[in-house]
Amino acid sequence: MCFLMKFKIYLHTICYVLLLLALGLTTISFIACSGSSKQDTENIVQQQSDSVLPNQNLQLIATLNNKIRETSGLALLNDVLITHNDKGRSNQIMLLNPDNGNLLQMITPDNIQNNDWEDLAQNEKYLFIGDMGNNEGERKNLAIHIIAINDINKNNTEVKSIGSINFTYPDQTEFDVSKKHNFDCEAIICLNNQLYLFTKNRLDDKTNLYVLPTTPGNYTAKYIASFEVGGRITGADISSNGSKVALLGFNKKSDCFIWILKDFEVDNLFSGQNKKQIIGTYAQVGQMEGVAFKNDSTVFISSEEIVNVNARLYLFSLN
Repeated sequence: MCFLMKFKIYLHTICYVLLLLALGLTTISFIACSGSSKQDTENIVQQQSDSVLPNQNLQLIATLNNKIRETSGLALLNDVLITHNDKGRSNQIMLLNPDNGNLLQMITPDNIQNNDWEDLAQNEKYLFIGDMGNNEGERKNLAIHIIAINDINKNNTEVKSIGSINFTYPDQTEFDVSKKHNFDCEAIICLNNQLYLFTKNRLDDKTNLYVLPTTPGNYTAKYIASFEVGGRITGADISSNGSKVALLGFNKKSDCFIWILKDFEVDNLFSGQNKKQIIGTYAQVGQMEGVAFKNDSTVFISSEEIVNVNARLYLFSLN
């Protein structure tokens, strides 16, 4: 009886091994015949991921060029999208085709450095580059650089900044390295010849609003108000008619989102009607960083590369 039981177990083991071998050979044969490679497989997986979007209001325009893996700011300028990388990447602004995300030109501002460029703003004459990323709260060289819009075109590879707005926060008294502070900033807009800064609060998931002039010099930013956003604000833009402000943000553990501010008093942009829209989970859509109004009801959004999601350019319809 004991011998029969052992024999059955032995037979089952042999059959199981033969089955595994057969399956392995079938898989190897399939890969060999199809000519697939590891890269091909990764591309297929990525294409499948790109095609699945969690929100009917979200449209994928393109996977961005590898030179813009850490796209951070975004602006629409003369029917061309402008973006850039953040800390540790290239010292260039990139011109993109808004229809397909193709890289049109790379322009180097040769008299400023990318310490941590985080967002773009504009008025009729100038593009403002926010070199104000402050992940660990220790920076004392926060600045917004000014570029003449007329110098930004597909024929130029170099431009010069005409000056910088150097600033500090009135309520920051400590500059110790920390991941828990409220003096990081990745979002700016220009309104009525003033620059409005929305902080990326790492301590309390709010955003603080400060204001600066648009002329070069050294300033202490003026604090305006605070607003509960439920995450970290990474980009901002204002509609062409000045009636709406878009605040883009994310919570790594949950969703990317956009706040639309309207009917506000200019002295306090949080004073009007504020509406939040969920775009999709962070893991699905990536780390959303840049936002620019296409028109009053649609915005472009750029997201930087994260694990399993390439850098992308999206179009999002506002409710």
